[in-house]
Amino acid sequence: MSQRIFVVDTGYLLELYKIGGDWKEESHTVIKQKFGEEQRAGSQFYFPIPVLFEFANHIADANNRHKFIQYFKGLIEQCLDDDMPYFITPCSNAESIHDFILDLQIIMNRFNDEFVYQQLDLADSSIIAEATRLKEKYKLSCFVHIWTKHTKLKGYEPDTESNAFVR
Repeated sequence: MSQRIFVVDTGYLLELYKIGGDWKEESHTVIKQKFGEEQRAGSQFYFPIPVLFEFANHIADANNRHKFIQYFKGLIEQCLDDDMPYFITPCSNAESIHDFILDLQIIMNRFNDEFVYQQLDLADSSIIAEATRLKEKYKLSCFVHIWTKHTKLKGYEPDTESNAFVR
């Protein structure tokens, strides 16, 4: 079986950690189970920096923010742990700030020309860019999926996920 890579959207993190007023117990249970199954299967999880910023914004608005900050810090620590398949990514292959700005300009142009009209935000644009980057990097050796509850965003995943959870 080929390696599976998941680029994770904010909505999945909010459900996983039960943050804010919009999470649902059913969604939490399914998403927690999916993370566990895929982790045991050796899949990798990518968290674009804009997603982490968006996630932190939701934590700042939550009632029990001190508890949720600990979840966020734990997620960051897992990304630092070489034994964990969690990666924070800038959505770019850039090796310099200049190259990163050029990549960001490409993301912004696509956001302006296409995504904004589909009600996809800049964080969504970064997820699409990261999924595309990973698919180009690994070509046929990996399946690249976007874990999101957003139907329009899910439509941009490079490989169709057979057991998708979108609500």
